[in-house]
Amino acid sequence: YPTSLIPKSWQWLIALNPLAGVVTGTRWSLVGGGAPSALYLGTSIGIGLALLAGGFVYFRLREPSFPDHV
Repeated sequence: YPTSLIPKSWQWLIALNPLAGVVTGTRWSLVGGGAPSALYLGTSIGIGLALLAGGFVYFRLREPSFPDHV
């Protein structure tokens, strides 16, 4: 379903999903309709970068405890 069916007062909640911008952009490029809003794309990029940075920090902290197997 397109995000235009969601009331404006609840669209911020949908934008918290990191894939909302990706799905909206894919739907726009294949089917047409409205382009994804900056809110969707911005939160997708922001949350994606935050998860990437968090995963990198966690990996660096836990890396010494990894067993080395040949």
